[in-house]
Amino acid sequence: MGATEANPLGLAVVPLKFIVKAQIDKIPGDNQRREATAQFTGVQYGAAAANICTLAIGNPAIAVLCFAGGFAFGYDKVKSIPTETDCVNKHMAKFEEAVATGRVYKVSLKTCEGLFESRQPLVAQALPASVQ
Repeated sequence: MGATEANPLGLAVVPLKFIVKAQIDKIPGDNQRREATAQFTGVQYGAAAANICTLAIGNPAIAVLCFAGGFAFGYDKVKSIPTETDCVNKHMAKFEEAVATGRVYKVSLKTCEGLFESRQPLVAQALPASVQ
């Protein structure tokens, strides 16, 4: 098709991505950081989708649609991941139940999954005859 690289940044985009990601990681608020990450990820997914469509179809209008679809997909993937605050709020009822019943409830903040810890019952051991 005679297509050539039109990106003036070329390989300079790779370190730029790491710089932008490092700046996003410095944002103090969970929700603001997640929003910035979602937008950044959306742009990356959109660019990848547009590149694939351009190579496969060669129509710029379809590439724009592919960019929009890729952006939406990447953005939604990040926004579906709960923040630590969202995760704790999601499990608050279980934490309260654990306190009320004297049990331990643990939550993994990476996966936002929680479970009650199972305790092994104490087994009474027989005392030696010399102690009785």
